[in-house]
Amino acid sequence: MLIGVAFLLYNGLLFEKKGLLYEKMTHEQVQALYAKYGLDKPVLVQFWNYIKNMMMGDFGVSYSLQVNTPVTQIIAQHFPVSLTIGLLATILGAVCGFVMGIVAALKHNTVIDNLMTGISVLGVSLPNFVVALILSIIFSFQLYLLPAVYSADRPFISIILPIIALSTFTMACVERYARSEMIEIMHSDYIRLADSKGI
Repeated sequence: MLIGVAFLLYNGLLFEKKGLLYEKMTHEQVQALYAKYGLDKPVLVQFWNYIKNMMMGDFGVSYSLQVNTPVTQIIAQHFPVSLTIGLLATILGAVCGFVMGIVAALKHNTVIDNLMTGISVLGVSLPNFVVALILSIIFSFQLYLLPAVYSADRPFISIILPIIALSTFTMACVERYARSEMIEIMHSDYIRLADSKGI
């Protein structure tokens, strides 16, 4: 379904840009370009070639980010940074969520428990891009502490905001799970028995 929508959007953009191509290129150049990328074939043939190329890892070339550069090459260039941010965000979210869940369970029905629960509800409710936007406004555009976009010159500082923004959902889920499990364990029979014996 998503592949079909992406294909239709792709063809729609090509149709919109067709007039610009004719303005900047000769008719022969346009026909050669369409033949090169199979755009002169029927739509169903184009769709089949689109799926077949995707299955073989060929996503075409870029005309906006890096002109005439294979998309797979662009992905390969940026994948290590994305992988690093994703792994660190998962680790940060899991550790913080686990600690928050334990603290909330130990302080059950207190202000701290309510605070931790409220943070977890916000973490689940707010999408990551909204959290990223809020963090960027505060720390980049008001306090000027952290960059809003990634910079190869300052890689470690540049990934702080994305890591925090991506970790919120994981943190919220782990916190809720850890809190509920900890409360259940604390009210189990063997913990009560141990507590009655002064252990």
